[in-house]
Amino acid sequence: MKTPKHNPQAGNAVIFVLLGVILFGALIYTFTRSGQKGISNLNKQEAKIAAQDVMSYAQAIERAVNRVRKNGCSENLINFDDAALTAYTNGDAPGDNSCDIFNASGGNITYSAPPTKAGTATEWIFTGATEIEGAGEEGTGDLVIMLRGIDVAVCNEINQNLGITTTDNAPPGDATTPPYTKFVGTFANNAAINDTDADIDKKTAGCVELTGASEYVFFSTLLER
Repeated sequence: MKTPKHNPQAGNAVIFVLLGVILFGALIYTFTRSGQKGISNLNKQEAKIAAQDVMSYAQAIERAVNRVRKNGCSENLINFDDAALTAYTNGDAPGDNSCDIFNASGGNITYSAPPTKAGTATEWIFTGATEIEGAGEEGTGDLVIMLRGIDVAVCNEINQNLGITTTDNAPPGDATTPPYTKFVGTFANNAAINDTDADIDKKTAGCVELTGASEYVFFSTLLER
């Protein structure tokens, strides 16, 4: 009676199948984990750098706004028009570009896309349709820079730098979703995004979890009204 020969190829095939199943499971886990709200794929240092980049750019834009104001531009003449942006042209802005934020004759700053590791957004938002509680007169829209889709770890780092309390790794929440109306010279009090959580109430800059939109949003006041 002959002893059955061992077929090494069959054994290798089983190993490859098992390896494929393991890798597929790991891939599914990675996608699932990255899609969960409140989960970040950034390490601490990456989150710190991204948070600093976000805040630094917002501060640079604020300085540019102050610069055009010193040029004699009224709040309604401020112009965020740029080749990299759409629908931001303020038709009332003077033709000498003195009120243009992204022009050497005005704000003297170059538009830059958001940091790639800050989150999913590819464009900054400049709006006059949101009231920031604690900034200027109550019931009046302020000039605000926003960034949607912030990574939760970056959101927490921003708040930590601004002295805003973060509990259980969860940024302060707000039920109101702002309209994100692009600023073209007009203001409106359509929403107040930081008035429903005691941790961020009256703050003029910070990062909130918009519970109605299931995303994290950075905001910073450029001009209080």
